[in-house]
Amino acid sequence: MLARKWALRLRPTDDRYSMAVLKPLLVALVLVTAACGALDLAGPQPGEVSPTAIDLRDTQQMELLGSPEPANIVWQRTVAGFTVVGQTAAPDPTELALMETALSHLPDALPNRVRYIVRAASSSSLLSGDPFAAAQGPDIYLFDASFSRKLSPAFSLRRAIIHELVHVEQFAELDPYHVTNLLTGSESQVLLTKSMIVRDFANETGWSEAGGVWTLSGASSNAYGATGPTEDMAEAVAKVFGGEADQLPAGHLVAVEAWLDTSASRLAKGAVWVPQDAEEVELQSDLHDQETVALLAGVDQYDVISFSLSPDSPNTAALADVVETRLQRNGLTGFLSQAHDAAIARCAGEFLGPDGTIIWTEIRDFRDAPG
Repeated sequence: MLARKWALRLRPTDDRYSMAVLKPLLVALVLVTAACGALDLAGPQPGEVSPTAIDLRDTQQMELLGSPEPANIVWQRTVAGFTVVGQTAAPDPTELALMETALSHLPDALPNRVRYIVRAASSSSLLSGDPFAAAQGPDIYLFDASFSRKLSPAFSLRRAIIHELVHVEQFAELDPYHVTNLLTGSESQVLLTKSMIVRDFANETGWSEAGGVWTLSGASSNAYGATGPTEDMAEAVAKVFGGEADQLPAGHLVAVEAWLDTSASRLAKGAVWVPQDAEEVELQSDLHDQETVALLAGVDQYDVISFSLSPDSPNTAALADVVETRLQRNGLTGFLSQAHDAAIARCAGEFLGPDGTIIWTEIRDFRDAPG
């Protein structure tokens, strides 16, 4: 059984809350036409073409919708039930192991209609720059950057795949009238904002569209979510599954719960808990108890996820009580206890997830540290 470990630390003045995740892991954490006016689904008027439901298994339809079978495929593998194909010369064993860890820990409540996961040779054919991952129709594309996180490779990959799975669902739920227009040539560009689930999310969260421009009257999931309702929805879902629901605006949480027909507390079962004011950071040096984590991990690799907290966070003991309670509420078994450290206040403890994941959690408080 895969195991996962995390180390959690807090440092008042620069509170640090972090986690180390051991390889057999995976928890997310780590990276629409008219929103206000409902689409007219009353049916075609005389002389109009009947709406066409999208069919992800229809190769010809997918090609007409801009999602042909991936080209230049060199190899194929089955990983955790997913068909993974590659445009690279050969599959990388390390990458396959990371995909196995990430894909085998995807939440059951999240719909999955992926056709292929493509290990792309480059991102130039899809996007400019160096994206972490991307979705095109029913396919998810992974790039060099998808495997670049040194401290939390599996954790970050899982979170990215959850984000892209949402885009696949948005595509699968395109409004039938939009699909018809695309197939008949009345429209030329697939717009995920014309997905029925994006429309519902936009209506719930304050997004509106005018003249092709989308605006949000309120807060978004994060900075990336502010770019539009499709990304905002994908980020909101990834945050809920990653134990980051406290960081979401209320409307976003309600929208995710409504789409998946499940409470956020149930969706976060087995996940870590991320405080509202926590900010994920990549540390330049390891602060977790490396000796303990190495013993817990054995031969397995592990991910380390770190968070910086506000300087006005509760004292270490009070924060430990909150963290312990919230982790237990997410279905994790374990507790935090004070650790001996002459330099700083520190608490640590081992938590076990319902899937066998081990999460080593530390809180390190540097507010009163000498110097």
